[in-house]
Amino acid sequence: MVFQLALFSLLWFAALLQSPTEAMQRHDKAAQELQSAGKPDAAVAEYQAALAAGYRQLGKLFLAAGEYQQAAQALTQAVAYGNTAPTTLIEQATAFFYAQQYEQALAPLQMMLTSDGRNLAARQLLGKVYFRRGQFASAVGELERAATLAPNDFETSYMLALAYIKQQRMALARQIFERLLQQASAQERDKVQAYIKAAEHQKNNGQAVENFFRAQVNPPDALRKEKLKASQHYYTQVLARIHHQWGVLEAERQNFRAAIEQFRAAAHHDAGLRDVYYNWGLACYKAEGYQEAIPALATELKINPANLNAKHLLGMCYFMADDYAAAAATLREVLLAKPNNLALYYTLSLALLKQNKVEEASAVIQKMVQMSGDSPLLHILLGQAHSAHNEDEQALAELQKALAMDNKIPLAHFYTGLVYVKAGKFAEATQEFDEELFINPKDDLARYHLGVVLLASGKTASGLQRLREVIAHKPEFADARFELGKALLQQGDVEGATKNLEAAVKLAPDKAHIQYQLGRAYTAAGRDAEAQRCFAIFKQLKDKERGRTAP
Repeated sequence: MVFQLALFSLLWFAALLQSPTEAMQRHDKAAQELQSAGKPDAAVAEYQAALAAGYRQLGKLFLAAGEYQQAAQALTQAVAYGNTAPTTLIEQATAFFYAQQYEQALAPLQMMLTSDGRNLAARQLLGKVYFRRGQFASAVGELERAATLAPNDFETSYMLALAYIKQQRMALARQIFERLLQQASAQERDKVQAYIKAAEHQKNNGQAVENFFRAQVNPPDALRKEKLKASQHYYTQVLARIHHQWGVLEAERQNFRAAIEQFRAAAHHDAGLRDVYYNWGLACYKAEGYQEAIPALATELKINPANLNAKHLLGMCYFMADDYAAAAATLREVLLAKPNNLALYYTLSLALLKQNKVEEASAVIQKMVQMSGDSPLLHILLGQAHSAHNEDEQALAELQKALAMDNKIPLAHFYTGLVYVKAGKFAEATQEFDEELFINPKDDLARYHLGVVLLASGKTASGLQRLREVIAHKPEFADARFELGKALLQQGDVEGATKNLEAAVKLAPDKAHIQYQLGRAYTAAGRDAEAQRCFAIFKQLKDKERGRTAP
């Protein structure tokens, strides 16, 4: 399966509100050319620059529309992608300020003032942030600095007077008010007088502050709001396409986690973008994030029900996530369109065997025999079918036939090891799991079973090491955490046992045996109340398994 990229050119609208910035256009074009030329690192740098410009433009549109939370998010992304220009930092801080997220407004202002201590806008806004946070001494300090930079700026002076009033420094506040009245034109005098009166006579001058801040906000009229919405929509689509192209680049060079982040961002901005959910799901599958892949692929199929590749991949993800019923149902649907795909039959038969549907699996295996004749995969499946019927000798014979045909085929040694485990032949099982790991070193299931067998054989240190290796690579493996916790409890490591058994319970709360072992660990730790809770859950789960409700 390959990552899909819908190639289409951007329509760079001439209208001001629907034109990406010149920088965004230039960097986006350069990124695509570098990606096509096989220069991924240089392309990534250009994609980052394009996103930095695009998110800044989107943030400005949200600011103009009075949508401050969205503006703060977009401008934070712009900064994250490298747009730390003074105007961007001021816009980000302004968005946080009007979204009433004063703590978040501090960082961009402080960053800006570190490089330019005489920036009036930053000093003024920082003073307002401190005022809103109730830090009036700090507010006065910043506003006094701002007033020194611009002594005739009405907003700075008025805010400074309000801060003085908060400190009960009325004489200084009145001096500022008198100066503002002297500076005001005839047309402005009544308005200024009203502000002053409100500041002097309102209790704690709180209403004066609110009126002043409201007066600074100029919400767009209906027509402008409609234009802003259209421009926001346009930019989100542009950003989605850039994220998607970057995701494809990362996937092509096997950086699947990085690709996932880009595909997720693309889908967030434009859920209808062609191929985005399929590529997201495929990247998750490649990164072994099967549970994460399932919703992405399911969404892709809602959008495009005819995407057989997505349905096939979804079936494989269900299988890898141990949802064998869903895997079987999905793969049967795919087989209707791909009746000659031998690999599909193989996975379907495994899914059926995992559900103990041996007869159905046997029918699928016979279909494979008819299609392809003798093959190692068929003998592996026949071995599993015999094992499911407790016909261990026949199972071993089939698995040996598979290895005779191809001694490096994956899973033959693994399933042979499972047959030996069932027969209590731990030495033979250990050898088979070792052989499987030699063929496929990344097989966590084989390493898990090897760890369990080594523990059962009394080789505790080696068994614990194998289980820890599994958990390090796959921390969500509940059974591995259970076995490790149980073994540590037997060794007297109550703390280590409790940690792993608690994790196992979080991952698989409906498994009675895990609840029971956690109860034993809590008992050993002297946590009797928690132990009794686990034992009660254990009893409820066992009663449910037996088909009756606990009294």
